[in-house]
Amino acid sequence: MPLLYANTLCSKSAQAPTEGSLLQAAPRSLPVPWDPAPGAHYNSSFLGSSRRQKAGSSCLGWKLVPATEEGQGPFPRATQPQRRGLPLASTRPAPASSRGSPGPAPPLAAARGGLQLPKRPAAALGHMVLGVRARYRRGLPGGSAMGQRVPGVPWAVAFLALLALRGAAAAAPNFVLVLADDLGFGDLGSYGHPSSATPHLDWMASRGLRFTDFYSSSSVCSPSRAALLTGRFQMRSGVYPGVFSPGSRGGLPLSEVTIAEVLKAAGYATAMVGKWHLGLGMNASFLPIHQGFDHFLGVPYSHDQHTHYPQFASQEYTGQSQRGPFGDALAEFDGSVGQLLQALKDNGLANTTLVFFTSDNGPSTLRMARGGSSGLLKCGKGTTYEGGMREPAVAYWPGRITPGERVTHELASTLDVLPTLTALAGAALPKVALDGYDLSPVLFGSGKSPRQTMFFFPPSPDPLHGPFAVRFGKYKAHYFTQGSLHSDTTPDEACHGLTPLTPHLPPLLFDLESDPAENYDLLQSGVGPELLQVLKEIQLHKVLFEQRMEFGESQIRKGRDPALQPCCVPNCTPKPSCCHCS
Repeated sequence: MPLLYANTLCSKSAQAPTEGSLLQAAPRSLPVPWDPAPGAHYNSSFLGSSRRQKAGSSCLGWKLVPATEEGQGPFPRATQPQRRGLPLASTRPAPASSRGSPGPAPPLAAARGGLQLPKRPAAALGHMVLGVRARYRRGLPGGSAMGQRVPGVPWAVAFLALLALRGAAAAAPNFVLVLADDLGFGDLGSYGHPSSATPHLDWMASRGLRFTDFYSSSSVCSPSRAALLTGRFQMRSGVYPGVFSPGSRGGLPLSEVTIAEVLKAAGYATAMVGKWHLGLGMNASFLPIHQGFDHFLGVPYSHDQHTHYPQFASQEYTGQSQRGPFGDALAEFDGSVGQLLQALKDNGLANTTLVFFTSDNGPSTLRMARGGSSGLLKCGKGTTYEGGMREPAVAYWPGRITPGERVTHELASTLDVLPTLTALAGAALPKVALDGYDLSPVLFGSGKSPRQTMFFFPPSPDPLHGPFAVRFGKYKAHYFTQGSLHSDTTPDEACHGLTPLTPHLPPLLFDLESDPAENYDLLQSGVGPELLQVLKEIQLHKVLFEQRMEFGESQIRKGRDPALQPCCVPNCTPKPSCCHCS
């Protein structure tokens, strides 16, 4: 089976590319210089890691470059401590003697407008893509690689991982999780934007399940991604305050159990594609290949392209949208999703694959129209208002989710991804404190969501202030508010970076069903018996949650080391100013 996280990719497969080779670098991406010594450096373009394969062998028709060639090499695999809640054996590759021979892979045909893959293997790709699943024999090798541009395939897709999954797929499902970057609640056509060109995501929404009340765990990148992968609020894993930089010493702790590790223990092959942003560390010890992913194709920190400023679009998409550079980048991202869906269909995997799309946090409005749109919601990235953490989300599974413009107003979160996929895979939950719920009743029927509360933490949380806001049912109470530079330039000064931390006692209280824009404080005209009871219940949930919440050691406060920063010229000095890519 495969699990693909795009930003991740995963699959449960009979065979896969093998250890330690890199695909030839694509245009706009230099080969990865690699020094296996401590303090190693590599270039800041796309990189990949995998396990060894003979020189000249092929993977989906692409020539593999052996890891021993000059300027390239495998990522050193760090010694991993016992994973919390999972046996270490579930994350280690099988001994070489137990691995099967990979055999020749079928050719990959690329055509303008979509990828055409051979009928037998399944494939999964995405923006930050999580994974596809097809059953495989435990012990077969897996790998990841740098991508080579395929003629006729848009740039956004050329670097997406493709897993060839041989053999008959088992009854257990495949998973593809597509995570956009800085995409707002109001950016898609299916969420009301009048000029966005997002036909493929809109088609998914029309044939799947569209969420109206779906939340990220954070309004900035690194913590939101940590929570998605672990099913735990980012404070537990220490991914705070703010985000990781290229030279950060810390990263997502290896003791955390990711969804990739959970599924890998259940027989899935896993891969991660795109922006990681959960740390690099000494000897690349925090990269996805040490967090349960067999494959990794991407960059270890913010790539600052596509829907994240500065947006990037290939020649095919540049100037084609009505929304300028942001719209062009969004259109290309949508086109990549379309190719992903076509690849699943062409390989007979559409009815056995759950594709789930959402965004890591709200839009950055710092550069006005060069950022996304939160629609009617208040503020955006960096804030605990709705626009900062309420995201578009679509679940698409032709074989299981009944089509027909289904919309759910049930409360859900990225924290619920791990418990939901774990349940669908028949895997075992990690034996740690989780903050997510199984959303299966919402996905496959009209069942109620087990999630009744959502807690809103700022980018720099602390135990003293606790959650800035709490949602309970349709009500949301703000105990603290603060603006963010990421949400500057909007007409609402409450969003701006110079708006200071402001306590509210009693809290601001909004009815999000009638006032999703958080314009009208229900307590402005006094507190009646009904609202008083609401406040009591919210306060009780807040107190109980704070009692259970444990803040882990901050990984970001471990500081930075310029020697850890990726560098195109590994031996130059002084770093990072000498790291210029030609």
